[in-house]
Amino acid sequence: MDQTQTLKLLFARLGLPLPTVRWWTYWQIASLLDDNETTEATWTELLTRLCRAELESEAVELLTPLLLVKRRLGKSAAEMRTAIGKPSVLSDHIISQVYRQPMTVPAWLSAHSGHIPAGFGVAKEDRDRWSSRVKIGVLPLLAKLSERKDVGIVDQFEYEMVMLGSRYNVHHGYHGYFAGGYRHNKITGPLDSQDDHLWRSAFLRTAAYAGRHLDMAPDLAVLFCEQIMPLSKWLGKMRPPSCVPTWLSRLEFRAEAPEESLDGFVSTLAKSINDETHGSEVLGVLDARVVSTSRLEVEIRAILVFADSKEAIDVEEAFSNLEVSVLPKESSADEFVLASSDDKPSPDQRFQTLAGKLFLGLDGYLQTEILMRPPWVPRPTENKEKPVCRIGERPELLLSIGDKPIARSLYWNYEWEPIRDVRVGPSVCTATLFSKEYLSHLDLTRDRMPKIFWAATVLSRDEDYQDFSEKRLFGSSTLVALKSSLDGLGMLY
Repeated sequence: MDQTQTLKLLFARLGLPLPTVRWWTYWQIASLLDDNETTEATWTELLTRLCRAELESEAVELLTPLLLVKRRLGKSAAEMRTAIGKPSVLSDHIISQVYRQPMTVPAWLSAHSGHIPAGFGVAKEDRDRWSSRVKIGVLPLLAKLSERKDVGIVDQFEYEMVMLGSRYNVHHGYHGYFAGGYRHNKITGPLDSQDDHLWRSAFLRTAAYAGRHLDMAPDLAVLFCEQIMPLSKWLGKMRPPSCVPTWLSRLEFRAEAPEESLDGFVSTLAKSINDETHGSEVLGVLDARVVSTSRLEVEIRAILVFADSKEAIDVEEAFSNLEVSVLPKESSADEFVLASSDDKPSPDQRFQTLAGKLFLGLDGYLQTEILMRPPWVPRPTENKEKPVCRIGERPELLLSIGDKPIARSLYWNYEWEPIRDVRVGPSVCTATLFSKEYLSHLDLTRDRMPKIFWAATVLSRDEDYQDFSEKRLFGSSTLVALKSSLDGLGMLY
C-alpha cells in the first residue's frame, strides 16, 4: 500500500461512528503534518477532503487536527479558507485560533438556507427520523436561547434540518454493523453517526442565519456553536484513551459466587498496583468495565475510603460523594484548579472519601462520549491550597499541590470481545492512583481504617441477542497492608 492509499484509509476513519477511533485519528493526522516526510501528502489529502465535504460539521472535524499540530503550518489561512467547501462559524474560528488571526465573516454568513417560506411546517415523518439528541437536547436548548434573546431560531433550525435532510443522503452502510445491541446498551449509550453530523450542520447553519439576519455578533455565534466542537478548547490536548494497563488483573467471574469473585479481584488489584508502582501509589478509585463478552458484562466502581471500623456502613452511601468541577487557570489552557461543587450534600461523617467525580463542564463531543465515566480526582478540602490538574504526555491527568504530585487519573479503552461482536465500540475506563506520600500527610482520625468499597453492575444472558438481566452487587475490603505502610510513613491513627 503506497502513501496515498494509506492516507486515504486514515482519513476514512473519521467517518466511523466510534469517538475513540476519530480522536486517535486526529492525533495521527497531526503527527503526519508535523513530519517533514509526510506533511505535503497529508496537506494534499486534507485540502481535497475539505473541498468535497458535504456537511459543515464534517469540515469542522477535518480541521480539528490542526489544533494539535506543533510545528508551523505549511499552508496559509487564506489557502485553508478557500479550500473549505462548507464554511461555518466554527471552521473560521478554528482557522483563526490556529493562525492567530481575527475571524473573517463573509463566507460563513451565507452558509444557510435563507428565510423560512410561508406555510412551512415539519412533516411528521421528518420529525420522527430526528434523533433523541435533537428532540431531548438541541431543541430545548434552542428554545431557551430563543426566549432569552427574543429570536426565532428554533423554527430556523427545524427548517435547516428539513432542507439538509432533503439534499444529503445519510449513508448507513457500515454504521449498521456497529449498531446492534451497542446502540441500546444500558451502560455505554448511543453511537455518534452521520445523523449527528446532520443536526450539527443545521445548528451551524442556524448560527449563520442569525449572524446575517438577526444581528448576532460573530463572537456570540462562536459561543453559540462551541458546544458542538469535536474536542474541547481546554481538553483538546488530552491524549486519546490507551490500552488496558498492565496492572489491571483479569477478573475470573463465577456466576455461582459473584461477590467472592469481585472481592478477590479488588484485593488482587490493590496488590498489583502496589507491585507495579514499587509501593509509591495506592488505588484511589477504579471505575471500569472488567469483563466484556457477548453474554456477560461486568462494570465495577471501587473507591478508597477511611472508615470507622466499629460501625457497619452502607457501601452504596459511599458513592453519593461530592462532585468536583474545574476552573481553567488564566495562564494556561492545560491546567485546571479543582473546586468542590457547592450544591452537593456532604459525605457521611462515618467515613471519609478522598476522591470526587471530576465534572469537566467543558465542551467537546468526542471527549464527552469517550469519557462517559468522568475521571475521579482528589477531592479539594477547605483552608488548603487547591489541587491543580494538568494534562499529561500519556493518557492521564496529573494532579498536584504546588510542586508535589498527589495523584494521577488514567483512562483507557476496554474493547469488546470477540473483536467482531456487532456492538464493538468505545468503553472508556478510569482509575485514580493516589501518591502514598500524599495520603500520609492527610489529617485522618486515629480510629479510621483504609478500606476499598466496591459496587458492581453485572449484565448477563444465556444466549446472544437475548435481553440482558441486570444485577447490582456491593462489598468492601479492609487494606491492612496499606494501614501498616502509612504508619511507616508517619501517618497518625
